[in-house]
Amino acid sequence: SNTPAVLTEIISNAWDADAKNVDITLDVDKGEVIIKDDGHGMSKDEIINRILKVGYARREHGRAKSDNLKRQVMGRKGIGKLAMFSLANKIQVYSYKKGEEPQAFEVDVKELQECIKGTRNYIANSIPIPEGLPYGTTIKLFELKKAIDRTQSYLRKRIARRFSIIGPNHNFTVKINGTDINPSDRDFLSDL
Repeated sequence: SNTPAVLTEIISNAWDADAKNVDITLDVDKGEVIIKDDGHGMSKDEIINRILKVGYARREHGRAKSDNLKRQVMGRKGIGKLAMFSLANKIQVYSYKKGEEPQAFEVDVKELQECIKGTRNYIANSIPIPEGLPYGTTIKLFELKKAIDRTQSYLRKRIARRFSIIGPNHNFTVKINGTDINPSDRDFLSDL
């Protein structure tokens, strides 16, 4: 339910999607968080049957390794994506997979909660696809429920500690506002 926990779930999904680069933008003035990865992206069918389906556990579907790089996947139960709903009232997802049409949708969390209360199905809203959308997935979190003005340094440490696979040895770079996260961000020396 905190910003680092939400973003680690999204970064884990980028790793599972064979991303080599993840760029996180924390825009304090606009009160939004944007996470872009250069992974394989998702088709419309994958969005409907995996991302928008709660509890899709890829390991149970014989997908314990990532599609191209054969990485050991981090996702387990298919519920980590729900963490986004604790941070933002609106979530936009843009995804483009090679050989497929680009996809874009928005989830209004308040509307989703009303549908759950009324036991109605929720249908995500289609949104325009920006020109020049790159392959991969972009997630935009806005109308945030928590302030992000003091998040960047804390977030760097939490992400560096959570992911031992960040860096050139694993071909996985994560940046926050244009600056790479690296092992020194773990700050273990000062703790000792």
